[in-house]
Amino acid sequence: MFLQMKYGTVLLQNFIRRMINEWMTNFYGEDWFNISSLDHPMTKPGIYELSLAEKDHDKFSEAQRLGFELVETQVGFKTKIEEVNLIDTDSHYVRMAKDSDLEEILDITTKCFLDNPKFTSRFKNKNFFTKDHFIKYYNLSITNYFNKKNSYTSVVEKEGKVVGYYMIIDEGDNCYRGIMTGVLPEERGKGLHITLQNKCFKEFDLPFYTINRTQINNLNVLNSHIKEKRKLTDIKFIFLKRISYAN
Repeated sequence: MFLQMKYGTVLLQNFIRRMINEWMTNFYGEDWFNISSLDHPMTKPGIYELSLAEKDHDKFSEAQRLGFELVETQVGFKTKIEEVNLIDTDSHYVRMAKDSDLEEILDITTKCFLDNPKFTSRFKNKNFFTKDHFIKYYNLSITNYFNKKNSYTSVVEKEGKVVGYYMIIDEGDNCYRGIMTGVLPEERGKGLHITLQNKCFKEFDLPFYTINRTQINNLNVLNSHIKEKRKLTDIKFIFLKRISYAN
């Protein structure tokens, strides 16, 4: 079977194969398809992740009519960094992470995201994910990058205990993407996020660009981005739909 596309005709099976997100398929245990249009074929069983931009707002109701559920709205920022200043943190010690910090970083991740009822994520949507999915995904978000050649992680200590971290990866072309950051609740409001961020930034040649994405209802992070005068690049709406095997 062939599919007529904007730029020509392609074999349907080859097109569907290109849609498969192998990482999410392996993680989730079902075929996971990434699509950006409702015109894509949706004949195979699995989970379909539809990503629409704000300019596609006229497609939202159609997506819902076809059985898609809005599970997350993401906001993207891009910033040109031309100067980096480290801030004194008084009783805190900021440094680059080492292998032995991993367990404490994972524990902070659990406390900041998994145990936090105010934190929202598509992975808390019980129509598609279990608690085990949620825990596994956020742990893998750390372990998949930690101490890799293109990854940089800073930590902040208080009285010898790691109480916060920041992770960012090199995307190439002098551009870096923020992965994850977490500070224990009792240490928040002390400017540690910016200090952790700048500790990593000191490792890069100036100027460079950073890319960050967060959920639109993550107000603390949004306020931080606005305070740092980061440029809003896009708003992305994520929908999910499950197609099951016919009985």
